[in-house]
Amino acid sequence: MTATEAGDDVVLNSIKKSGKQGHSRQAAPRPDRRGPVHRPPWLHRHRLCPARRAPPGIEAALSTLAKAQAQGKIREIGVSNFSVPQLRRAQSVVGIACLQPPYSALMRDVEKEILPFCEQAGIGVIAYSTLQSALLTGAMTRARIAQLPDDDWRKTRSADYQEPRLSRNLELVEVMRGIGRRHGLTPAAVAISWVLRQPAVTGAIVGARRPTQVDGLMAAAGFQLSADELAEIAPLLPDGMGVNVPAARS
Repeated sequence: MTATEAGDDVVLNSIKKSGKQGHSRQAAPRPDRRGPVHRPPWLHRHRLCPARRAPPGIEAALSTLAKAQAQGKIREIGVSNFSVPQLRRAQSVVGIACLQPPYSALMRDVEKEILPFCEQAGIGVIAYSTLQSALLTGAMTRARIAQLPDDDWRKTRSADYQEPRLSRNLELVEVMRGIGRRHGLTPAAVAISWVLRQPAVTGAIVGARRPTQVDGLMAAAGFQLSADELAEIAPLLPDGMGVNVPAARS
């Protein structure tokens, strides 16, 4: 599966975009250009900057994508980081196939409204930050976190990487490690499986720095947590939502 994103101040197809209508058009393939045409199965409208959250920002950007879809340049249209009101506005313009929200055992805010809405509306959910910026991989020890560079946003701006949350979060990782050990899985696979347990979740975005990490992550797709294992995890789940990326605070 390949996908392309057009959003506010992101790098797309090696060109800086701002999410305006013209830039959304540039994100779609140009049949008049030489060489093979890349027709992405998915084109996601990424996070909106504050200036474009009010009407007609969403409507204008998605109307451009709707035209590109009608012209056969893209197959499906998705959005990232949209709230329920924003999803409703998007649906008034074009069919939305998929939402990309941040979702992990440490960041569960989407369970309140967004996941139920998507399930009812038939919108697929591809969760990202399922490993909470590496905190749930099992590789982040207290010593390793202390050695993060001073300008690493996790060390300076993420409450999940700081006390009093850090101790509880590391305890959660150890519970996931124990569950994984019983099944020959990594803590990361257990954390991903926890996200995939949600009926509204279609899939999860995960990243790997080395090829050797891929098999350990992919194993989550074939594993289902039991009711007893979910009960082991539940007492250590935090109330409210964690901090995913610096921009998530906007």
